[in-house]
Amino acid sequence: MDVIAKGALKASSGSASISFTATVNGETGVPILVSTVQDNTGGMHIGIDAHAAFLPDGKILLASNQAQTIQVCRIVRDSLEVVHTYTAADGFCTSGITELLVDHASNRVVIADSVTPALTIYEYDIATSSLTKRLSRNNRYGYSVPGDLTFPYLTDLTLVRSSGILYGLHPLKDHVVETNFYVNAENDLYSDYYYMRYPQYNIPYAGMAISATGKSSALTLKENSMLKIFRQGTIVVPFTNPVEFNSGNTPYLNNVAEVKFLNDDNLMYATDNDVGRFTYANGTWEQMEVYSSGENGIGNMDGIVQLLPNPSGTKLYVLTPTTLLTFQCPSPSFAATHLDTKGLESYQASRMDMSLKQDMLVITSKSSSSLLLFRIP
Repeated sequence: MDVIAKGALKASSGSASISFTATVNGETGVPILVSTVQDNTGGMHIGIDAHAAFLPDGKILLASNQAQTIQVCRIVRDSLEVVHTYTAADGFCTSGITELLVDHASNRVVIADSVTPALTIYEYDIATSSLTKRLSRNNRYGYSVPGDLTFPYLTDLTLVRSSGILYGLHPLKDHVVETNFYVNAENDLYSDYYYMRYPQYNIPYAGMAISATGKSSALTLKENSMLKIFRQGTIVVPFTNPVEFNSGNTPYLNNVAEVKFLNDDNLMYATDNDVGRFTYANGTWEQMEVYSSGENGIGNMDGIVQLLPNPSGTKLYVLTPTTLLTFQCPSPSFAATHLDTKGLESYQASRMDMSLKQDMLVITSKSSSSLLLFRIP
């Protein structure tokens, strides 16, 4: 390994069924494709750029902007079956969906849309596999409720369970909008707080991450190739005590966008074609190992669209339009090493999600009317 820039290391190392049977053998934690589900198979609505998220019981919540439907699907022997289908006639937000988030602790689901625009919270009933609309907030926010600012939609929804606050990024401004997630009255959803830097950057944040405890947080500005990492101090809220890194003073940060925490002290980030780690020790954030596309046998990692760690932070899945990569990040160091690269050919993958049991992974595409279902041994 070559040591560069203060410790940065260039790494060297209705029901529809689909008949499908697969035997899954492979390396622990490395996803194996078991099914490609095509649009309109037995009433299943996918369409291009669909959203899919795992529910607490392992079923999949599927949102099709093309078909304008929300469906609950179950996995049976590597097959998918539609359990429920919801449309706008049922009072559901089914068009212009920009984000799905499932809280496995409360069985709540939040859907962000750009048509209303709004955040709508549903409750998932495991016994009946059904969704019930509970609360909805409009797009107003600010330092007074309901606020004098508006958002066209929100992205990068991030829930901090300890505080019950749901954070979302404004797509046009450098604002982080707050929503009180665990409340039971619509008026209580609104917060009189939002985060912005003063003076403002006047460009939107590209990515956001908050560690599970809320102790550490991060924001990226892709246009400025800037990564901001925050650490809670005496004020116990995210986005305090920032440290800024950019491509001018830190290598391998050009066009940095995606960020995810493995734990309070280890942050993974992605540029267009690099994956790297920052670690916190002795009061300082320091850049550690970095992996680049096409080097050291990794294969193609161009155009990274998502990072997804497992709950323990010991595995990291990296999605590009044409590949799915697996990295191992073992405790206690959490140093990342490359395990596997799987080609997705011309699928143009756009997003992925992993089941609570960490045994399934689903991927959707921005150009293909299908979804990919993986098992994780």
